Amino acid sequence: MLKTKGYHVEHNFGHGKQCLAQALLVLNLLAFLLHTALELIDDLVKFLRQSLGKRTTFFTDMRSLCRYNAFGNWQMLYLYV
Repeated sequence: MLKTKGYHVEHNFGHGKQCLAQALLVLNLLAFLLHTALELIDDLVKFLRQSLGKRTTFFTDMRSLCRYNAFGNWQMLYLYV
């Protein structure tokens, strides 16, 4: 899941001199945890994920909407989708 569904954990993030690779991995894991928790808790997020299919489609659509529109909060963004 973390390798093939948009989180790009297959990259080793070998940049930096000390602990950057571990920090980027931890941020990826936290993002996965947050997205999974949102999908389990929020019915609107669950509906959007089921209707869009792949997780990468969901994130691409969200990124495009955030780039070209300004939303007051996350609820307004989800309702717009």
